[in-house]
Amino acid sequence: GINAEYGESSVASMAEEQTNQFNELSESIKASIAAKKQEALQDQRRIDALQKNVNALNDRCSMLEMAMERERSERMQDTSDMQTQISRDMHKLEVAIETSKMNLEQRESAAQQRMSCLLYTSDAADEEDSVDLGGCRIIKKKKRE
Repeated sequence: GINAEYGESSVASMAEEQTNQFNELSESIKASIAAKKQEALQDQRRIDALQKNVNALNDRCSMLEMAMERERSERMQDTSDMQTQISRDMHKLEVAIETSKMNLEQRESAAQQRMSCLLYTSDAADEEDSVDLGGCRIIKKKKRE
């Protein structure tokens, strides 16, 4: 009987020890799972925060791209307006230069006409019979002798 009792108590104590070890292992696994869940939750929060930052950066990039496109478009329009104004100014200058040339040519022509008139008048005065002043011929009266 003693061996049987000892054997039964030994088996019971071994079973109890294994049950305790199993429970400890089970609790350890549960604690490990709970810790991993917490880590996963923290990782997910970090991922969510990073995604939020990425989304904010994407939004900012989109806004900057739109602002740059508007600025580029405005600069292109400004450049076009300046080119148009420069073309108008160049045309005005060309017209002014052409007008100045024509006026200069007219003045030179008039000066040449006056010069030739003076020469002609001088020659006529030497002949003492007539003088031409700008197309009008003045005939001198001849002195009677």
